Amino acid sequence: MSSILVKNIPPSIHEAIKERAKRNFRSVNNEIIACLHEMLFPRKIDPQTELEKVKQLRKLVKGFLKDEELSEMINKGRK
Repeated sequence: MSSILVKNIPPSIHEAIKERAKRNFRSVNNEIIACLHEMLFPRKIDPQTELEKVKQLRKLVKGFLKDEELSEMINKGRK
């Protein structure tokens, strides 16, 4: 497997990678590989599949919140 040496990483980026690695239970090296993979090979999203997931989720939560409550939550941050 190949290696890459990255120099002069700003402290803020280094800390962010360490935090992200910790959250994902990975080493810093494996987290960097995962980040590169996400950027170079983005997940392709099928709109129809995603729409079906949303429809199923709506069925699960139907009746838990009223339209007025949803509108209030949506508009709460817009004021």
